[in-house]
Amino acid sequence: VLAEVAGILEPVGLQEEAELPAKILVEFVVDSQKKDKLLCSQLQVVDFLQNILAQEDTAKGLDPLASEDTSRQKAIAAKEQWKELKATYREQVEAIKIGLTKALTQMEEAQRKRTQLQEAFEQLQAK
Repeated sequence: VLAEVAGILEPVGLQEEAELPAKILVEFVVDSQKKDKLLCSQLQVVDFLQNILAQEDTAKGLDPLASEDTSRQKAIAAKEQWKELKATYREQVEAIKIGLTKALTQMEEAQRKRTQLQEAFEQLQAK
């Protein structure tokens, strides 16, 4: 009886194993199609926006290449300004670090002198 039950159950188990990858494959394909549709719609929006910008440039009488050169020049100028700001920031941070180091040293020296004065005062009071 057990052998018959095992024989009946065995083909069902093999069938489930064969269907499992098919289910996973279907989910993968459906997910891929959703992602493809989303990507396609995003590309359509980008294309639409680029067309609007190109129409504005031509309506203003601007040459698209000249507009691109102007944009590049502005980007280069902004990058240079960023580099200058970054250098200034680093210099100021370094100056602050140096100032803090000096102040910390002076504070430690003042604390040491305060301790010496306190000890001297206590010795004078003891006499």
